[in-house]
Amino acid sequence: MVRYALASDGSVGRSASETLRVLQALQTGELCPANWKVGEKTPGK
Repeated sequence: MVRYALASDGSVGRSASETLRVLQALQTGELCPANWKVGEKTPGK
């Protein structure tokens, strides 16, 4: 199941750290806001 997809033009920079943050957020199984960082509480906790 695809839960996150990112498409960008080759001339636009990408952020590996943002992709990793999204992966970690998905692994929590919780609702994570846009500015959530690993180790912070989620709204559901």
